[in-house]
Amino acid sequence: MEKKVTRGKVLEYLGMTLDFITARKVKISIYKYIDKKLTELPINMNGTSRTPAAGHLFNVRDDAPFQCKR
Repeated sequence: MEKKVTRGKVLEYLGMTLDFITARKVKISIYKYIDKKLTELPINMNGTSRTPAAGHLFNVRDDAPFQCKR
C-alpha cells in the first residue's frame, strides 16, 4: 500500500475537507462527500425496505401506563 503525503492549508481525508486556514482552528466539512453520495443514488427510490427490527417492537400495548419523563 502506497502512502501519500499531502501538505497545505486545506486537505481532503476520508471524505472530509479539513480547512486549517484560520490560525488555531480547523473547519471540517463533508459537503463534497454528501454531494457525491447523493448523485450515486438511483432516481427511482420508490418501494419498501426490510428492517432488522422484529415486528413485535412496533406493537403498542393498550394497557401500558403512559409516562412522560422530562
